[in-house]
Amino acid sequence: LSMRPIFPQEYVDKEKERTLAEIVSAQDRPQVVAGWAFNELVYQDHPLHRPSHGYPHTVDRITRQDLVDFHRQYFAPNNVILSIVGDFHIPDLLPKIERAFGSWEARPIAFPTYPQPVRQVGKRQKFITMPAQQLNIYLGHLGVSRMNPDYYALQVLDTILGGGAGFTARIPQRLRDELGLAYTTFASITMTAGQDPGRFISFIGTSPENMKLATEGLLDEIRRIVDEPVTSPELQDAKDYLTGSFVFAFESSPQIARFLVHAEVYGLGFDYVEKYPQYIRAVSVEEVARVAKMYLDSENYTLVVVGPVAEDGSLLAPEAKKNGNP
Repeated sequence: LSMRPIFPQEYVDKEKERTLAEIVSAQDRPQVVAGWAFNELVYQDHPLHRPSHGYPHTVDRITRQDLVDFHRQYFAPNNVILSIVGDFHIPDLLPKIERAFGSWEARPIAFPTYPQPVRQVGKRQKFITMPAQQLNIYLGHLGVSRMNPDYYALQVLDTILGGGAGFTARIPQRLRDELGLAYTTFASITMTAGQDPGRFISFIGTSPENMKLATEGLLDEIRRIVDEPVTSPELQDAKDYLTGSFVFAFESSPQIARFLVHAEVYGLGFDYVEKYPQYIRAVSVEEVARVAKMYLDSENYTLVVVGPVAEDGSLLAPEAKKNGNP
């Protein structure tokens, strides 16, 4: 299947229908729409500005031949990582792999090239009207790649600023617990880091009347972590959380298999399981301060708001909220 897929037309049609249905369904979800708009503004003309599922018109025009051509161009053994996890003996397994893939010939692959995305200068904002009880607010800018040498210091910063499952960080503590502005709010610069730069995202879902307070609350916490060093207890709590939760990424065979691919793609080394806690424990208060100043920006950012709000950023009247019209 990997080497010589047939791409039956009926399966191509079914997959297109399924993908189109997912896109249409997602278009009714304000948080998804906000995320799409945020990506478009952050990445501008870079290919990453597009939704991963594509647009209805782009999916609709995909043909079976497009799939055949794509497979022929990019699928080759020199562009594949094979990860196998389970109960097996390598001497028994290797001949089976050779029988399955031995006839697959390597060939040169021409990957598309494009300029790297750049950090924005100035503010970009967009307000999208949708019928909803709350506003979905995305605030942030271009982030970093996974290969960035400051990735581990940024992970610690992320945990202190925006939190993780079971960890109460500054933004959730201030905006959710103290001010009662939201049930869901978070921030992260490493969550979307990949081979290309991801995004620094801060998000909050809040009542329309709290739009200004919530937006300023996000910016205040970004400024605070840039201007003021984190405390030693905050740093230690974040390190303990990251190193303690790391083991849960290896509870199942599929998780381990994904990690092995991840390690190969990013050149982490197969001793990464032992090294990761060392990388995290080595992060200092000074490093967190340095990366906060280098990578977070409360002046040049993108703001997207989706929900009962007009295109000019003003709140809608109750009847307009109900109908989804300004």
